[in-house]
Parts: sequence; structure tokens; C-alpha cells
Amino acid sequence: MRHSHYLLAMEGERVRGGIGWNEDAVDRTTRVFELITLDIVTEGFCRQRLLPRIEHAVGELPIFQGLDPAQISRLAQACLVVHFGPEEPVITEGERDARLHVVLSGQVSVRRAGVEHPVGVVGAGECLGETSLLTGAAHSASAIAAGPVETAALGHADLTSLLRQRPDIGLVIYRNLAIGLGTKLTRVSGGR
Repeated sequence: MRHSHYLLAMEGERVRGGIGWNEDAVDRTTRVFELITLDIVTEGFCRQRLLPRIEHAVGELPIFQGLDPAQISRLAQACLVVHFGPEEPVITEGERDARLHVVLSGQVSVRRAGVEHPVGVVGAGECLGETSLLTGAAHSASAIAAGPVETAALGHADLTSLLRQRPDIGLVIYRNLAIGLGTKLTRVSGGR
């Protein structure tokens, strides 16, 4: 749990203080609850500010096309905002992190092992790691932040939990995945 470190600190103070509560222990406990409350309020403000950006970015991606505004909002709530510095890896070729990153700001250079130059660039409104998210497969390329980058990350466990609560969202996502794979197969086979 997010606030477990505060609660552990509080429990440690209670144990060290013996059976009864002394004034110092009460003051420390009060401070712990103040910190938890501050974290919750701050997180709420950040989510209010970021949620519309995540909703907009997610709503523009082909894998999420067909979701209604309420579904997009619910999906966006399952995402975490992650910041990357220049040259920091967003995803690493060969690793299995089962996480989708929707780029909110900045650019990411896509690189493959053994290839000298980047094989592509991903910018705001685009995503990385969709196959890893859905199948758990290792990433086929690395993605390195070209400068400061902010992403909305959706992990496999968060997606699975969301789909248990809202199977209608899963139906749209998996339909879009099948259509996308069909399109790629048609392109590869020469349109037959």
C-alpha cells in the first residue's frame, strides 16, 4: 500500500513507547496522519491536472478507438505518470515489463541492438510497449528518451484488474488489436 511506510513508522513509535501513549508518541502519530492526508490531497490535485491530458492522449490511440468518454476516463485513471530524463530508457529491448507507455510530452528514440541509427521516433500522443502489455512478450526494441519525457504508463496487472471490472473496455481493446494485427498481416503478405 502506498502509505504503508507511514503506518510502519507509526507502529514503531507505538511499540517503542510501551503500552501507554505518551505525548511525543501522540505528536508523532498526528504528524504521520498529516503526511498521509497531504499525500492523498496532493495526489488528487495532480490527478485532476493530469487526467485530462492522459484521457486526450489515450483517446487518440488506434488501440483504444471506439471507447466512449466514460471508458476512456476509467482507463486513464488506471495509468501512472512517469518522468524520464534525457537518454534514460523508457523500455529496454529483451526485457519483459508488460507495460504500455503513452507519451504525453517529449520524444523517444526507438533503437534496436546492432543497428547504429535509431529505427524510429515516438512523440506525444503515441505509444510504446503495446505487445508487451497484452502478451507479456519481451520488448523487440529499446526506447530512449531524447530529452525530458513524460508518459502515462499502464501495467498488465492494472489492465487485468480494469478488465475484470469493465469487460466492455477489454472487448474494444482486443477487437482493435485483432484489426491492427490483421492489417499488418495483409500488408506483409502483399495485400492478399
